[in-house]
Amino acid sequence: MLIALNESKVGEYTIYHRKESEFSRNHDEFFVRHLYKLKPTTEKVTIIDAGAHIGMSTLYIKMLCPNAKVICFEPNPYTFEILKKNVQKNKLKDITLINKALSDKVGVTKLFGELNGISADTRGNSIIANWGMRANTEEITVSTTKLSEHITEDIYFLKMDLEGAETMILPEIGDKIKQIQYAVIDLHAVGHQGKEDLEHLVKTIELTHAVAIIDKDISVSIPGKWHDWLRENSPVMKILYAQRLME
Repeated sequence: MLIALNESKVGEYTIYHRKESEFSRNHDEFFVRHLYKLKPTTEKVTIIDAGAHIGMSTLYIKMLCPNAKVICFEPNPYTFEILKKNVQKNKLKDITLINKALSDKVGVTKLFGELNGISADTRGNSIIANWGMRANTEEITVSTTKLSEHITEDIYFLKMDLEGAETMILPEIGDKIKQIQYAVIDLHAVGHQGKEDLEHLVKTIELTHAVAIIDKDISVSIPGKWHDWLRENSPVMKILYAQRLME
């Protein structure tokens, strides 16, 4: 059952969300600062929104690429219901919603974080335990799927924000990375091994794509109430922009 939701407007569209800070943070990233730098097109392209959350990224994609087919992944069942409600309310077409976590295998896994309720802060929700487990967080079992199974044609744009799971998921697609024209990937790392895995991932992407990386503001991305976790783990957060190299 859905909790009572707030409503805000983005142009002619209505966005349902849990609280104002959730809406404002995402609105700023997508529609004010344009952090994802999606190139507009009216072509019938295919786009993957990995970590679609409540659907603001999906709405951003459809505003700039109105004829795109968008495949959305969101593992949190409570957030997924809000995502579905936003897609239905705004009559977005050619949207495929998948209530599963991306992983390197098909099956089930644990999702960690603040998962439900009007006060839930879903920043940091992850299938990676050392990223998602913080003070007073929960865990549930969710189904998993592999990204490679959903790359069946050329992908115009991949947006990925999976809170540390990117170093598990992107290697799984193998040579299918060459089918991705543009990508914007939120990079996360905790601990020495996590940072090594991240460096290796970036080097792999650079074999097929031109890459640019900027630092992300951790104070915005992770709330101060998790200051103990921040102090103990010194996480790294960056955004990677990739454009496929010409062969």
